[in-house]
Amino acid sequence: MGRLWANLQTVVCRDATTPPREGGDAKEKIAIVLVSHAGIVRNGDASFKVVHHLSTMGHKSYSGAHARFTDLRVPQANTLYGPGPQAVESVRSSFDNTGVLVGAMALRGRWLMPRWRSQKCIAAGAHRHFLS
Repeated sequence: MGRLWANLQTVVCRDATTPPREGGDAKEKIAIVLVSHAGIVRNGDASFKVVHHLSTMGHKSYSGAHARFTDLRVPQANTLYGPGPQAVESVRSSFDNTGVLVGAMALRGRWLMPRWRSQKCIAAGAHRHFLS
């Protein structure tokens, strides 16, 4: 199974328990569930795999792993939002809210750097990324 970094994961997934509705929207099948480390252990090693680790910018305590869940079953109680518009709206609002914070942190990081590092970044063209 490999190393698991999180004891609890919030996973946006597609409901595969019911067939798609004729002419239905794919958003109708989006759900949000909680997956615990214990749940992965109960499902067996084949249920979770880290495909590869992505190199991400920013805070390095975040794991940028591309993970794959295969035939993972979670208890009904671990459903945050069942399939439908509430799950989609929750995902949208999460990105809307965090987008503002990420932008603010990027600007703060640019303006509060020590002067020598700031000059080094400007020489490398980083200012175009932060100020565009």
